[in-house]
Amino acid sequence: MDAVMKETRDKLYARAVALLQSEISLDGAPPLGKPHFFVRRRLETAVALLEDVLRLDPENWSAMACAAKAHQRLGNTSAAFELFAKAHDGAPAIPEYGREAALLATQLGLPFDV
Repeated sequence: MDAVMKETRDKLYARAVALLQSEISLDGAPPLGKPHFFVRRRLETAVALLEDVLRLDPENWSAMACAAKAHQRLGNTSAAFELFAKAHDGAPAIPEYGREAALLATQLGLPFDV
C-alpha cells in the first residue's frame, strides 16, 4: 500500500471512529438503547466509511471490529457476527473479537468455537 492510500485509509478510519464516538458500547459498558434516526444515520455513515477502509486494507482488524460494533448497534446481528468472526480468524490474539463473535453466535443460534 502506497503512502497516499495509507493516508486515505487513516483519514477514513478517523472519520468513522469520530462518528462512532459515544454511539457504541465498549469494554463492558451497558448496552445503549435503540438508535433514533440521527444516530442511525451516523452509524450507517460510519459503516460506509469503514467499508471503504476495508476495501483499501482488507486485513484492518480494528476497522472490521468497529464496523461490527456499528452493525450490532443497528440491530444487524448477522453482519456483526460475520465481521467479528472474520476479525477473530485474522487476529486470534485479540480476545475481544472472539468473545463478541461467540456472544453473537449464541444470539443467532450458530456454532462458534473460539
